[in-house]
Amino acid sequence: MSQVRIVGIDETSLRRGQDYVTVVRDLDAKRLLFCTEGRDHLTVQAFAQDRHDHGGEPTEIAHACMDMSAAYRKGATAYLPNAQVSYHRFPGTGLDVFILLSINNVCPIDVLE
Repeated sequence: MSQVRIVGIDETSLRRGQDYVTVVRDLDAKRLLFCTEGRDHLTVQAFAQDRHDHGGEPTEIAHACMDMSAAYRKGATAYLPNAQVSYHRFPGTGLDVFILLSINNVCPIDVLE
């Protein structure tokens, strides 16, 4: 896990209703890194802790691609302090688009400066 530099963060619904999970994918290696219940800033904190627990450091993440969630932005700012944040262009499509993008190693982004 220590070689992860670019991650995608998104949420998806487990079933109809409001039961959400946050997923974090390694967009270079095209693999799932982390999944947890919820979709608030604490899910990014949980990912950062999991990364640390598995031999990586949150400060090594250089880029985080996500939807325009204020909660994810807050989490990335607080717990992935060196990550440049960008937003993917497909709001409301969730995990399916992230899987497609990561398979093709693509993250269509609008980079914030």
